Amino acid sequence: MKQRVLLFSGIFILCLVLLYMQPVWFSTVPTVPPENEVHKEPPATTLNYVPIQSEGFANWIGKSLQDFQEEYGKADEQLSSGFSFQIHRYFLDEGGYLEVNVEQDKITAIKFLGEDNSFIAPFEFGMTMNDLAKTTMVYPNFKISYNKETVGLELTEDDMNYRPLIAFDNGSFAILFFDLQKGDSSLYSVMYLNKSTLLKLAPYQVTEGNVPRFQLEEDADWEKINQEKQVQSSSIFQQLRKRENLTSFREITTLQVESKEALERFELEPEDILTTERLQTLKRLQEGEPGTFLLSENEMQDLLENESGSKIKGFFEMPVYDPVFTILSWHSDPYLHGRFTKEKKENLAVAYSKENILVLLQESEKVTKESDDQ
Repeated sequence: MKQRVLLFSGIFILCLVLLYMQPVWFSTVPTVPPENEVHKEPPATTLNYVPIQSEGFANWIGKSLQDFQEEYGKADEQLSSGFSFQIHRYFLDEGGYLEVNVEQDKITAIKFLGEDNSFIAPFEFGMTMNDLAKTTMVYPNFKISYNKETVGLELTEDDMNYRPLIAFDNGSFAILFFDLQKGDSSLYSVMYLNKSTLLKLAPYQVTEGNVPRFQLEEDADWEKINQEKQVQSSSIFQQLRKRENLTSFREITTLQVESKEALERFELEPEDILTTERLQTLKRLQEGEPGTFLLSENEMQDLLENESGSKIKGFFEMPVYDPVFTILSWHSDPYLHGRFTKEKKENLAVAYSKENILVLLQESEKVTKESDDQ
Protein backbone atom coordinates (compact mmCIF):
# COMPACT_ATOMS: atom_id res chain seq x y z
CA MET A 1 0.00 0.00 0.00
CA LYS A 2 2.83 2.36 0.91
CA GLN A 3 4.57 1.60 -2.38
CA ARG A 4 1.43 2.48 -4.36
CA VAL A 5 1.20 5.85 -2.62
CA LEU A 6 4.82 6.64 -3.38
CA LEU A 7 4.34 5.58 -7.02
CA PHE A 8 1.26 7.79 -7.42
CA SER A 9 3.06 10.78 -5.83
CA GLY A 10 6.03 10.34 -8.13
CA ILE A 11 3.88 10.23 -11.27
CA PHE A 12 1.93 13.33 -10.13
CA ILE A 13 5.11 15.35 -9.52
CA LEU A 14 6.49 14.29 -12.92
CA CYS A 15 3.32 15.51 -14.66
CA LEU A 16 3.58 18.89 -12.95
CA VAL A 17 7.20 19.30 -14.05
CA LEU A 18 6.34 18.45 -17.68
CA LEU A 19 3.38 20.85 -17.67
CA TYR A 20 5.20 23.89 -16.34
CA MET A 21 8.50 23.35 -18.15
CA GLN A 22 6.90 22.85 -21.61
CA PRO A 23 7.14 26.57 -22.61
CA VAL A 24 10.84 26.53 -21.80
CA TRP A 25 11.72 23.28 -23.55
CA PHE A 26 9.45 23.84 -26.60
CA SER A 27 9.63 27.60 -27.17
CA THR A 28 7.44 28.79 -30.09
CA VAL A 29 9.17 30.58 -32.93
CA PRO A 30 6.87 33.23 -34.44
CA THR A 31 5.90 32.51 -38.02
CA VAL A 32 7.00 35.20 -40.48
CA PRO A 33 4.47 35.64 -43.31
CA PRO A 34 5.76 35.52 -46.86
CA GLU A 35 6.74 38.88 -48.29
CA ASN A 36 4.14 38.60 -51.06
CA GLU A 37 1.25 37.89 -48.69
CA VAL A 38 -1.21 40.81 -48.40
CA HIS A 39 -2.67 41.39 -44.96
CA LYS A 40 -6.43 41.92 -45.43
CA GLU A 41 -8.36 44.13 -43.03
CA PRO A 42 -12.06 43.41 -42.61
CA PRO A 43 -14.17 45.65 -44.86
CA ALA A 44 -15.19 48.96 -43.30
CA THR A 45 -18.87 49.26 -42.48
CA THR A 46 -20.93 52.40 -42.05
CA LEU A 47 -24.13 52.32 -40.09
CA ASN A 48 -24.85 55.98 -40.76
CA TYR A 49 -24.97 58.14 -43.86
CA VAL A 50 -22.03 59.95 -45.45
CA PRO A 51 -22.77 63.52 -46.68
CA ILE A 52 -21.81 64.72 -50.14
CA GLN A 53 -20.62 68.16 -51.16
CA SER A 54 -23.42 70.74 -51.25
CA GLU A 55 -24.24 72.25 -54.64
CA GLY A 56 -27.07 74.18 -56.29
CA PHE A 57 -30.05 75.07 -54.11
CA ALA A 58 -28.56 73.06 -51.22
CA ASN A 59 -26.23 76.00 -50.59
CA TRP A 60 -29.20 78.29 -49.91
CA ILE A 61 -30.59 76.32 -46.97
CA GLY A 62 -30.07 78.41 -43.83
CA LYS A 63 -29.31 81.58 -45.80
CA SER A 64 -31.40 84.75 -45.60
CA LEU A 65 -34.43 85.35 -47.79
CA GLN A 66 -33.13 88.80 -48.66
CA ASP A 67 -29.95 87.36 -50.20
CA PHE A 68 -32.01 84.83 -52.16
CA GLN A 69 -34.29 87.58 -53.49
CA GLU A 70 -31.30 89.60 -54.64
CA GLU A 71 -30.26 86.58 -56.73
CA TYR A 72 -33.64 85.35 -57.99
CA GLY A 73 -36.05 88.22 -57.41
CA LYS A 74 -39.18 88.39 -55.27
CA ALA A 75 -41.75 85.61 -55.38
CA ASP A 76 -44.94 85.84 -57.42
CA GLU A 77 -46.99 84.89 -54.34
CA GLN A 78 -46.44 84.69 -50.60
CA LEU A 79 -48.63 82.39 -48.48
CA SER A 80 -48.89 81.65 -44.79
CA SER A 81 -48.64 77.98 -43.85
CA GLY A 82 -50.34 78.41 -40.47
CA PHE A 83 -47.39 76.53 -38.96
CA SER A 84 -44.80 79.25 -38.28
CA PHE A 85 -43.30 79.38 -41.78
CA GLN A 86 -44.15 81.31 -44.93
CA ILE A 87 -44.25 79.94 -48.47
CA HIS A 88 -42.87 81.99 -51.37
CA ARG A 89 -44.06 80.75 -54.79
CA TYR A 90 -42.22 81.39 -58.08
CA PHE A 91 -43.85 80.56 -61.44
CA LEU A 92 -40.96 80.02 -63.81
CA ASP A 93 -40.76 80.02 -67.59
CA GLU A 94 -41.65 76.83 -69.49
CA GLY A 95 -43.81 75.52 -66.66
CA GLY A 96 -41.12 75.44 -63.98
CA TYR A 97 -42.12 75.84 -60.35
CA LEU A 98 -40.15 76.95 -57.30
CA GLU A 99 -41.23 77.23 -53.67
CA VAL A 100 -39.17 78.60 -50.80
CA ASN A 101 -40.11 78.04 -47.16
CA VAL A 102 -38.96 80.79 -44.83
CA GLU A 103 -38.95 81.05 -41.06
CA GLN A 104 -37.60 84.11 -39.25
CA ASP A 105 -36.12 85.36 -42.55
CA LYS A 106 -34.08 82.14 -42.97
CA ILE A 107 -34.66 79.65 -45.77
CA THR A 108 -35.71 76.29 -44.31
CA ALA A 109 -36.76 74.46 -47.49
CA ILE A 110 -36.73 74.79 -51.28
CA LYS A 111 -38.93 72.75 -53.64
CA PHE A 112 -38.06 72.78 -57.32
CA LEU A 113 -39.90 71.30 -60.29
CA GLY A 114 -38.45 72.22 -63.64
CA GLU A 115 -35.79 71.47 -66.23
CA ASP A 116 -32.72 73.52 -65.25
CA ASN A 117 -30.21 71.01 -63.91
CA SER A 118 -27.80 73.69 -62.72
CA PHE A 119 -30.03 74.32 -59.69
CA ILE A 120 -29.99 70.67 -58.59
CA ALA A 121 -26.40 69.59 -59.33
CA PRO A 122 -24.99 66.96 -58.98
CA PHE A 123 -28.42 65.52 -59.84
CA GLU A 124 -30.25 65.82 -63.16
CA PHE A 125 -33.93 65.73 -64.03
CA GLY A 126 -34.79 62.47 -65.74
CA MET A 127 -31.95 60.55 -64.12
CA THR A 128 -32.72 57.01 -62.98
CA MET A 129 -31.81 55.27 -59.75
CA ASN A 130 -28.92 53.63 -61.60
CA ASP A 131 -27.68 57.09 -62.55
CA LEU A 132 -28.01 58.22 -58.93
CA ALA A 133 -25.94 55.24 -57.75
CA LYS A 134 -23.03 56.59 -59.83
CA THR A 135 -23.23 59.88 -57.91
CA THR A 136 -23.82 58.78 -54.34
CA MET A 137 -24.87 55.84 -52.23
CA VAL A 138 -28.50 55.64 -51.11
CA TYR A 139 -28.60 54.96 -47.38
CA PRO A 140 -31.48 53.19 -45.60
CA ASN A 141 -30.72 54.53 -42.12
CA PHE A 142 -30.05 58.02 -40.79
CA LYS A 143 -29.10 58.94 -37.25
CA ILE A 144 -29.46 62.68 -36.82
CA SER A 145 -28.43 64.73 -33.78
CA TYR A 146 -31.04 67.28 -32.82
CA ASN A 147 -31.32 69.25 -29.54
CA LYS A 148 -28.85 66.94 -27.76
CA GLU A 149 -30.81 63.87 -28.83
CA THR A 150 -30.34 61.28 -31.56
CA VAL A 151 -33.26 60.74 -33.92
CA GLY A 152 -33.23 57.65 -36.10
CA LEU A 153 -34.93 57.51 -39.52
CA GLU A 154 -35.36 54.37 -41.59
CA LEU A 155 -36.24 54.29 -45.28
CA THR A 156 -38.39 51.50 -46.67
CA GLU A 157 -37.63 49.86 -50.00
CA ASP A 158 -40.15 52.17 -51.70
CA ASP A 159 -38.56 55.17 -50.00
CA MET A 160 -35.14 54.22 -51.32
CA ASN A 161 -36.48 53.63 -54.83
CA TYR A 162 -38.78 56.64 -55.16
CA ARG A 163 -38.03 59.12 -52.32
CA PRO A 164 -34.37 58.67 -51.30
CA LEU A 165 -32.82 61.02 -48.76
CA ILE A 166 -29.44 62.63 -49.49
CA ALA A 167 -27.29 64.52 -46.95
CA PHE A 168 -24.93 67.42 -47.75
CA ASP A 169 -21.82 68.53 -45.95
CA ASN A 170 -23.36 71.91 -45.05
CA GLY A 171 -25.91 70.19 -42.81
CA SER A 172 -28.80 70.33 -45.29
CA PHE A 173 -30.69 67.43 -46.88
CA ALA A 174 -32.52 66.68 -50.12
CA ILE A 175 -35.46 64.41 -50.84
CA LEU A 176 -35.35 63.24 -54.45
CA PHE A 177 -38.73 62.49 -56.00
CA PHE A 178 -38.87 59.79 -58.68
CA ASP A 179 -41.91 58.71 -60.67
CA LEU A 180 -42.81 55.97 -63.15
CA GLN A 181 -43.73 58.08 -66.15
CA LYS A 182 -41.53 56.19 -68.62
CA GLY A 183 -41.75 52.73 -67.09
CA ASP A 184 -38.54 53.30 -65.13
CA SER A 185 -38.21 55.61 -62.16
CA SER A 186 -36.91 59.03 -63.18
CA LEU A 187 -36.16 62.13 -61.14
CA TYR A 188 -38.74 64.89 -61.59
CA SER A 189 -38.46 67.08 -58.48
CA VAL A 190 -36.15 67.85 -55.56
CA MET A 191 -36.88 69.27 -52.12
CA TYR A 192 -34.00 70.74 -50.12
CA LEU A 193 -34.55 71.21 -46.41
CA ASN A 194 -32.80 71.80 -43.13
CA LYS A 195 -32.56 69.31 -40.29
CA SER A 196 -35.48 70.76 -38.33
CA THR A 197 -37.88 70.71 -41.28
CA LEU A 198 -36.89 67.15 -42.18
CA LEU A 199 -37.63 65.90 -38.67
CA LYS A 200 -40.88 67.86 -38.40
CA LEU A 201 -42.17 66.49 -41.69
CA ALA A 202 -40.97 63.01 -40.63
CA PRO A 203 -41.41 61.52 -44.13
CA TYR A 204 -39.73 58.28 -43.04
CA GLN A 205 -40.21 55.83 -40.19
CA VAL A 206 -38.88 57.13 -36.88
CA THR A 207 -36.90 54.35 -35.17
CA GLU A 208 -35.27 56.27 -32.35
CA GLY A 209 -35.77 59.47 -30.38
CA ASN A 210 -38.50 62.10 -30.58
CA VAL A 211 -39.18 64.33 -33.56
CA PRO A 212 -40.14 67.99 -33.13
CA ARG A 213 -43.52 69.21 -34.35
CA PHE A 214 -44.74 72.19 -36.32
CA GLN A 215 -46.68 74.49 -34.03
CA LEU A 216 -50.16 75.35 -35.24
CA GLU A 217 -50.97 79.06 -35.16
CA GLU A 218 -54.35 79.18 -33.46
CA ASP A 219 -54.88 82.90 -34.16
CA ALA A 220 -54.12 82.57 -37.89
CA ASP A 221 -56.77 83.32 -40.52
CA TRP A 222 -57.47 79.66 -41.23
CA GLU A 223 -60.33 80.30 -43.64
CA LYS A 224 -57.96 82.22 -45.87
CA ILE A 225 -55.10 79.74 -45.39
CA ASN A 226 -57.30 76.75 -46.21
CA GLN A 227 -58.53 78.46 -49.39
CA GLU A 228 -54.99 79.39 -50.47
CA LYS A 229 -53.79 75.83 -49.90
CA GLN A 230 -56.67 74.49 -51.96
CA VAL A 231 -55.63 76.70 -54.89
CA GLN A 232 -51.95 75.88 -54.36
CA SER A 233 -52.62 72.13 -54.34
CA SER A 234 -54.87 72.21 -57.39
CA SER A 235 -52.18 74.13 -59.24
CA ILE A 236 -49.53 71.47 -58.50
CA PHE A 237 -51.88 68.64 -59.46
CA GLN A 238 -52.50 70.37 -62.80
CA GLN A 239 -48.82 70.98 -63.39
CA LEU A 240 -47.97 67.33 -62.78
CA ARG A 241 -50.73 66.30 -65.20
CA LYS A 242 -49.36 68.67 -67.83
CA ARG A 243 -45.84 67.32 -67.31
CA GLU A 244 -47.10 63.85 -68.28
CA ASN A 245 -49.03 65.18 -71.30
CA LEU A 246 -52.40 64.41 -69.72
CA THR A 247 -55.57 66.47 -69.93
CA SER A 248 -56.10 68.84 -67.03
CA PHE A 249 -58.42 68.02 -64.16
CA ARG A 250 -61.72 69.88 -64.32
CA GLU A 251 -62.49 71.82 -61.16
CA ILE A 252 -66.22 72.24 -60.67
CA THR A 253 -68.02 74.01 -57.86
CA THR A 254 -70.37 71.17 -56.91
CA LEU A 255 -67.53 68.73 -56.24
CA GLN A 256 -65.58 71.38 -54.33
CA VAL A 257 -68.58 71.97 -52.06
CA GLU A 258 -68.94 68.22 -51.53
CA SER A 259 -65.28 67.91 -50.52
CA LYS A 260 -65.60 70.64 -47.89
CA GLU A 261 -68.81 69.20 -46.50
CA ALA A 262 -67.35 65.69 -46.31
CA LEU A 263 -64.25 66.95 -44.49
CA GLU A 264 -66.41 68.87 -42.03
CA ARG A 265 -68.51 65.74 -41.34
CA PHE A 266 -65.41 63.72 -40.59
CA GLU A 267 -63.95 66.32 -38.27
CA LEU A 268 -67.18 66.78 -36.35
CA GLU A 269 -68.06 63.09 -35.94
CA PRO A 270 -65.09 60.81 -36.77
CA GLU A 271 -66.66 58.10 -34.58
CA ASP A 272 -69.32 57.64 -37.28
CA ILE A 273 -66.59 56.52 -39.68
CA LEU A 274 -63.88 54.95 -37.53
CA THR A 275 -63.78 51.98 -35.21
CA THR A 276 -62.77 52.58 -31.59
CA GLU A 277 -59.24 51.36 -32.30
CA ARG A 278 -58.86 53.56 -35.37
CA LEU A 279 -60.27 56.53 -33.49
CA GLN A 280 -57.64 56.07 -30.78
CA THR A 281 -54.92 55.96 -33.43
CA LEU A 282 -56.18 59.23 -34.88
CA LYS A 283 -56.18 60.89 -31.46
CA ARG A 284 -52.61 59.77 -30.72
CA LEU A 285 -51.43 61.33 -33.97
CA GLN A 286 -53.34 64.52 -33.22
CA GLU A 287 -51.59 64.66 -29.86
CA GLY A 288 -48.12 64.47 -31.38
CA GLU A 289 -47.23 60.86 -32.10
CA PRO A 290 -45.18 60.72 -35.34
CA GLY A 291 -46.82 59.23 -38.38
CA THR A 292 -49.67 59.86 -40.79
CA PHE A 293 -53.32 58.88 -40.77
CA LEU A 294 -55.09 57.75 -43.93
CA LEU A 295 -58.69 56.74 -44.41
CA SER A 296 -59.08 53.23 -45.77
CA GLU A 297 -61.15 52.60 -48.88
CA ASN A 298 -64.09 51.31 -46.80
CA GLU A 299 -63.90 54.28 -44.43
CA MET A 300 -63.87 56.65 -47.37
CA GLN A 301 -66.92 54.93 -48.83
CA ASP A 302 -68.73 55.43 -45.53
CA LEU A 303 -67.75 59.10 -45.53
CA LEU A 304 -68.98 59.55 -49.09
CA GLU A 305 -72.05 57.35 -48.78
CA ASN A 306 -74.32 60.19 -49.90
CA GLU A 307 -72.32 60.38 -53.12
CA SER A 308 -72.07 56.64 -53.75
CA GLY A 309 -73.80 56.87 -57.11
CA SER A 310 -71.65 59.66 -58.56
CA LYS A 311 -68.39 57.72 -59.09
CA ILE A 312 -66.42 59.72 -56.54
CA LYS A 313 -63.18 58.45 -55.03
CA GLY A 314 -61.48 60.16 -52.11
CA PHE A 315 -58.15 60.39 -50.38
CA PHE A 316 -57.69 61.75 -46.84
CA GLU A 317 -54.42 62.34 -44.99
CA MET A 318 -53.30 64.06 -41.81
CA PRO A 319 -51.16 65.79 -40.73
CA VAL A 320 -50.27 67.80 -43.83
CA TYR A 321 -48.07 70.81 -43.12
CA ASP A 322 -46.60 71.47 -46.55
CA PRO A 323 -49.08 70.78 -49.39
CA VAL A 324 -46.55 70.64 -52.22
CA PHE A 325 -44.27 68.27 -50.32
CA THR A 326 -47.24 65.98 -49.67
CA ILE A 327 -48.42 65.99 -53.29
CA LEU A 328 -44.91 65.32 -54.59
CA SER A 329 -44.73 62.37 -52.19
CA TRP A 330 -48.06 61.03 -53.51
CA HIS A 331 -46.82 61.41 -57.07
CA SER A 332 -43.78 59.29 -56.16
CA ASP A 333 -45.88 56.54 -54.61
CA PRO A 334 -46.20 53.59 -57.04
CA TYR A 335 -49.91 53.16 -56.23
CA LEU A 336 -51.01 56.78 -55.91
CA HIS A 337 -49.05 57.89 -58.95
CA GLY A 338 -51.35 55.81 -61.11
CA ARG A 339 -54.40 57.04 -59.22
CA PHE A 340 -53.70 60.70 -60.04
CA THR A 341 -52.44 60.15 -63.59
CA LYS A 342 -55.29 58.31 -65.27
CA GLU A 343 -55.88 59.18 -68.90
CA LYS A 344 -59.62 59.46 -68.35
CA LYS A 345 -61.00 62.93 -67.82
CA GLU A 346 -61.73 63.54 -64.16
CA ASN A 347 -63.01 66.29 -61.92
CA LEU A 348 -60.81 67.34 -59.01
CA ALA A 349 -61.62 68.95 -55.66
CA VAL A 350 -59.30 69.66 -52.74
CA ALA A 351 -60.43 70.67 -49.25
CA TYR A 352 -58.26 71.72 -46.31
CA SER A 353 -58.94 72.18 -42.64
CA LYS A 354 -55.73 73.13 -40.86
CA GLU A 355 -53.54 69.98 -41.04
CA ASN A 356 -56.22 67.83 -42.71
CA ILE A 357 -56.62 67.35 -46.47
CA LEU A 358 -59.33 65.61 -48.48
CA VAL A 359 -58.98 65.10 -52.22
CA LEU A 360 -61.92 63.96 -54.33
CA LEU A 361 -61.74 62.61 -57.87
CA GLN A 362 -64.82 62.07 -59.98
CA GLU A 363 -65.14 60.51 -63.40
CA SER A 364 -66.14 63.24 -65.81
CA GLU A 365 -68.65 61.87 -68.28
CA LYS A 366 -69.38 65.10 -70.05
CA VAL A 367 -68.38 68.73 -70.01
CA THR A 368 -70.79 71.11 -68.33
CA LYS A 369 -70.86 74.87 -68.16
CA GLU A 370 -69.91 74.56 -64.53
CA SER A 371 -66.62 72.93 -65.51
CA ASP A 372 -65.19 76.31 -66.43
CA ASP A 373 -66.15 78.07 -63.21
CA GLN A 374 -62.64 77.91 -61.82
